[in-house]
Amino acid sequence: APYEPRCVVSDVMAAISKVHTSFEIHREVLASLPSASLVSPVPGLRDVLEELRSGGKQLFLVTNSPLWYIEPQMRAFVGDDWRHLFVAIVTSAQKPRWFTEQPHVPLREVKSDGSLG
Repeated sequence: APYEPRCVVSDVMAAISKVHTSFEIHREVLASLPSASLVSPVPGLRDVLEELRSGGKQLFLVTNSPLWYIEPQMRAFVGDDWRHLFVAIVTSAQKPRWFTEQPHVPLREVKSDGSLG
């Protein structure tokens, strides 16, 4: 069969969707911690975040990833007390819907022990 770029794009998009919705990629990344063979820490990230905060900036984190995936990475790359750097942390945000839908995707407060607030 002749090369068809649309088929390649379709196949790649399907594969990306599969590893994300099945959480296969999430488990692989977490398994690589703390060596971070799949995700590289950004040198000085914590320093930058702290400098922004001390300069009066209010930081927030919005990610499509679930908290169980974000928490270990932030602990590894920023420190165990990473949450205090942000005034709000939104996980499983369903971007871009989170920014565009009215009414917004509902938010729930989740305490550090995993219980709902």
